Amino acid sequence: GSYTLDPTDPSFNHLAMGEHQTLIIPVTATDNNGAQSAPQNLIIKINGTNDNPVVSHISSKTVDEGSAKINGQIAATDLDHGDSATFTTTYQHAGFALNPDGSYTFDPTDPSFNHLAVGEHQTLIIPVTATDNNGAQSAPQNLIIKIDGTNDIPVVSHISSKTVDEGGNKVTGQIAATDLDHGDTATFTTSYQHAGFVLNPDGSYTFDPTDPSFNHLAVG
Repeated sequence: GSYTLDPTDPSFNHLAMGEHQTLIIPVTATDNNGAQSAPQNLIIKINGTNDNPVVSHISSKTVDEGSAKINGQIAATDLDHGDSATFTTTYQHAGFALNPDGSYTFDPTDPSFNHLAVGEHQTLIIPVTATDNNGAQSAPQNLIIKIDGTNDIPVVSHISSKTVDEGGNKVTGQIAATDLDHGDTATFTTSYQHAGFVLNPDGSYTFDPTDPSFNHLAVG
């Protein structure tokens, strides 16, 4: 007449908080001469508890810096039927947003990634947890986003104008450029050619107003 019941059996996992399942088990006794009793019920009531949600596997993403915005959806499972999950993360980075329903967006055009040069990478490891409507929280699952650097275009800085007298002293100058990709260097060129003017690959230049090509200029 001894018995056991294991409430951890998976068949009870579907019971959510506030739900119940009742087992009504009729038990009869038979003596050694075959006489049998009327049945008597063993009644066991199983109260549901709040099982933790589980964040589903999250696929990793690889994007190019400066490429189009990407969207994704994170999901979770919960053994308690009827439970819903809210998603959160402690991680913050410009360009990334996680919504409570598990949808997320990532913008590789965010300026925080502009420093990445060709061949460089930045990896975001974003822990995501799910909390069900009864407060149970999952273990974190990582969303991994890898950003590959691309070659940003250099920008020639403002160049100051010069005014000189024909026949005056030679002038020199320096042209500069900026590049968002750290470590990149620039070489300067021009399609323009004129006697007396020289532009060097490093951006330095010279101009000689004594060049004979300017001798024809009269006063005024």
